[in-house]
Amino acid sequence: MIPKGWKLIFGLFFLMLYLAFPITEMMLHDATDIPTIFLRLGYYTMPFMLYLFLLVLIFDIFLLFNLLFKWLPAGFLKSESFRKKGLLTALIAPGIVVLYGIINFYFIRVSDYRIEIPAKSARLENLSVAFISDFHIGDLTSIKFIERFIAKMKSINPDIILFGGDLLEGDRDDLKTLYIESLFRQLQAQYGIYGVFGNHEHHGGSSSSTFYQNAGIKLLSDTSILIENSFYLLGRKDARNRDRLPINDLIKSLSDQIPSILVDHRVTDIKSVSQSPIDIQLSGHTHHGQLFPFNIISRKIHDISWGHKKIGNTHFFVTSGIQLWGPPVRTIGKSEIMLINIKFID
Repeated sequence: MIPKGWKLIFGLFFLMLYLAFPITEMMLHDATDIPTIFLRLGYYTMPFMLYLFLLVLIFDIFLLFNLLFKWLPAGFLKSESFRKKGLLTALIAPGIVVLYGIINFYFIRVSDYRIEIPAKSARLENLSVAFISDFHIGDLTSIKFIERFIAKMKSINPDIILFGGDLLEGDRDDLKTLYIESLFRQLQAQYGIYGVFGNHEHHGGSSSSTFYQNAGIKLLSDTSILIENSFYLLGRKDARNRDRLPINDLIKSLSDQIPSILVDHRVTDIKSVSQSPIDIQLSGHTHHGQLFPFNIISRKIHDISWGHKKIGNTHFFVTSGIQLWGPPVRTIGKSEIMLINIKFID
């Protein structure tokens, strides 16, 4: 369909789309003063190219089977009308999917779970836990998104707030980050606000403990605390840390007569945790693949890619995350706050 003189121009245009995402990544990490709209467009090209590729792949598979079964005549497939419609479909359909992914990403939802665990010697009857992971706060993070998150958290009013890591991209100290810290300090919970590090907080060779402190989040790093003499809260270092304590060392000084909640950025050590006295583990990291069909791969890689599963006597929760790394596009899963309502039973 393309005249010979235009093939080079179209080839360069396609190459530009192909390279837009990695170039945007480099510019972002080099702190280049580029308008946000151009950075966003650069990120949007990655999912656009993904779905363009999948659409062309499906069409080529159809053509392969058409050679065998002759569903459509060869003359029709070669007609200018069919080719034009095919080209328009190839350009419009991926755009529609990406637009859906953008809208799905910006819409924050609360996933409500209700579980029962043995009370043992706990003095509480009920506990509501808000669990949030994978904020990936960076240059493209929308202040309006943060403000909507804070408003949503205030509306559900949990007893305790837990952050599962990857809250911040590297170490940031600009004015925008300072404002975000002030927004996070608006969060309140009866039993406190706690969090652990993920893998992204260590990007650039430095940690983000200052952000946690300024945002009013108490950092747990292979440590445990007893809250209201009713439950233990434990937080693990990320699995990439070689000095991270084995789960049995982390819990060896704890009483098995008190319920326990563990926060671990990645859903790791499932077998060891499920055989321990830990009642609940909260994790993130997976993003549930973020873009279809990567969720299929995520399910293969992780024992739990998203949701709730009880293994042994331990309830495992894995959130798809409140935000994402890379393109602000989510075609699978949802931007969620997990609200876990726990009932302590005899």
